[in-house]
Amino acid sequence: MDANIPLMGILFVGIVALTNAVASFTQKVATDHGWQSRQLFILYAWALTIALVIAAVRSQLIWNVAMVQIFVIGIANAYGGYCQWKAIQISMIRNSLFGVMPSLFSMALAFVLLGEAKHLTSLAWSGMGICALAVAVFTISRYVRKRKEHQDDGSTLALIQYIASYAVIWGITGFLLKTDVVQELDVAQFMLGMYCGSFVTATTLMILLSRQEREKHDAPLDLKKTIPLLGVLAVCIVTWVGVSYFAYKHFFFVMVAPITMVITTVVPVIISILFFKKERNELTKFEWAVLSMGILGIVILALQLK
Repeated sequence: MDANIPLMGILFVGIVALTNAVASFTQKVATDHGWQSRQLFILYAWALTIALVIAAVRSQLIWNVAMVQIFVIGIANAYGGYCQWKAIQISMIRNSLFGVMPSLFSMALAFVLLGEAKHLTSLAWSGMGICALAVAVFTISRYVRKRKEHQDDGSTLALIQYIASYAVIWGITGFLLKTDVVQELDVAQFMLGMYCGSFVTATTLMILLSRQEREKHDAPLDLKKTIPLLGVLAVCIVTWVGVSYFAYKHFFFVMVAPITMVITTVVPVIISILFFKKERNELTKFEWAVLSMGILGIVILALQLK
């Protein structure tokens, strides 16, 4: 293995942590404004523009059969993004715990189809079990409490439905990053195909949901604030996808996925505590304990995978 791999690993963790922190904050602010389909359209318009610039700089404005496959993945990817936005609108903290599902799903595919299960230790299996238990207990606790308070507005069920949708989509997408078809593409080609497909879906969602969103919101979307905000988010997302694509070229899948799980669970919780009072006060002490148990399981899993 290359001598620069340790440095590359440190850079990967640092970049993913930083981009996730900025993305978590900007995404929560954006989702609280509503108009999800219109914002997704703007977001993926930014992402496609960035991908086009990168592809032009790298002289990779070329389409081939492999890019058509990535284009199809991109179509599904944008719907996954829509589901994640809806989940974050309900609760960023709860989404951060359930949000480990895409990584767990893609890891399961890697274990079965790539034979990487041999890299799991007994402690790693324990970590996965703790994660699953935390998700189950957290969901039941939340549902029971809302029922007792007569405040069961269906948010927990809706949250699970949204997360299940993007978990499957992004789990498959994450796994496909490791396949030979994707790895043979230049990163610029990959992002161009991905965001072309995502832009098509975002445009379709905006058209289909425009009337529904107009009836739901009294005030129009503030484009002067939204466009630059989503530009920052797009930079974070494209950067994250780019470094993840690079990492899968140099590390085992089971080394990258757990690191991503830890970061995407812990960072949004920290952002919620620091900047969003409503999110911080939403959970009971028991639910905080379950959340901590879930994070512990993820940390155990990450430390055991080599």
